[in-house]
Amino acid sequence: HPLQKYFPAHKSPIIINKGAFIGVGSIILAGAFIGNYALIGAGSLIDHSVDEWTLIKSKNQQLIIPIKKRKMHEEQQ
Repeated sequence: HPLQKYFPAHKSPIIINKGAFIGVGSIILAGAFIGNYALIGAGSLIDHSVDEWTLIKSKNQQLIIPIKKRKMHEEQQ
């Protein structure tokens, strides 16, 4: 394609760590890093790193909410 010389291919790994949840219809772009137990809301576009225990709720990443860590036995009560 003639535009290929202006927009070269970009290859970079996507890393999704333990316990991360990615909602339906989300797009994770090359080079993104998803931390442990991060929650990506449905339809989100991720083009950067997401810290562990973080909730991304909006499609344009304007709503980023830290999640309070809890021990497993507290969650079962």
